Amino acid sequence: MGRYQSDKRADCSGFVQSIYAEFGYSIPRVAEDQAECATKIPVEDALPGDLIFYQRSDGYIYHVVMSTGDGGTIEAHSSATGIIESTVNENDAVWAVRIISNEDTDILDALKKKGYGSRFTMIMLL
Repeated sequence: MGRYQSDKRADCSGFVQSIYAEFGYSIPRVAEDQAECATKIPVEDALPGDLIFYQRSDGYIYHVVMSTGDGGTIEAHSSATGIIESTVNENDAVWAVRIISNEDTDILDALKKKGYGSRFTMIMLL
């Protein structure tokens, strides 16, 4: 899973920010701001590479994960567990955002060359 596999110091928003930075994208540092920085889509429509946000009942965005497709995620879970693969928490997931589109052919081509094909799991490139 790359250099983040055993890194237990990353927080969720810093983790996804660093992934996007690897591909030349500048996104905000904080999950609340990341949730507003791109086109909102329903969680069930999230594709690999999209960001999914979790919200408390008071409206506070408290967590962000990256979709790996088919309900899977990769995330900076906690300082105890570090970066993990998981599934979408459907109780708290409120929306997703799509930052990278199909028009970003350089990134999609790089993934295909690395053998990831349509599974747009950027973390595997690191």
